Amino acid sequence: MAETLLFSFADSLIGKLLSHAVQEASLGFGVHSELQEMKAHMEQIRGVLLDAGQKNPLSNAVSEWLRQIKCVLSDAEDIVDDFE
Repeated sequence: MAETLLFSFADSLIGKLLSHAVQEASLGFGVHSELQEMKAHMEQIRGVLLDAGQKNPLSNAVSEWLRQIKCVLSDAEDIVDDFE
């Protein structure tokens, strides 16, 4: 269940990174390659979250990883929101 929510969160963040405003601003501030790298990482995380959602029941290690990834995604979204 948590992995489904995080998957949607990662998907939303990728959408923000692809937005025209963020793309234009990243070029202007000279951070375009960093944001492209962030997008690539978010896509990898999204794929692993999809795999985690198929594991039933979730192991303690996967549950802890999901908790940590939630913090990472939240921080990344804050950065992108500030950038927008």
